[in-house]
Amino acid sequence: MKIVGSPVYVKAVKGFIERQNKFNEDLKSGRKFTVDERPELKQMREIMRQNKRAMENTEDEQIAKKIARGESVTEAERERIRARNPEKLRKAEEANYKRASK
Repeated sequence: MKIVGSPVYVKAVKGFIERQNKFNEDLKSGRKFTVDERPELKQMREIMRQNKRAMENTEDEQIAKKIARGESVTEAERERIRARNPEKLRKAEEANYKRASK
């Protein structure tokens, strides 16, 4: 499967897929997760949170670029970026206004 998108997005997705595959292999091998492995599980949860944040940031960037180019954006996308990163939305709308006024 080829992943297409910005380099940050591709790197985040590939990292997530690799970690998920390793976790699935550990589960298939019959490995039991015990209390002793808690630091490892905490680390995996933190990595998953970081991947989620990276994916959200990439989505925000893509939506902001669409707004700046003047492309149509659904209300749900606009609300999503407004909730997560209102500054990015403001800058994208400002860029769109400058582009349209030329």
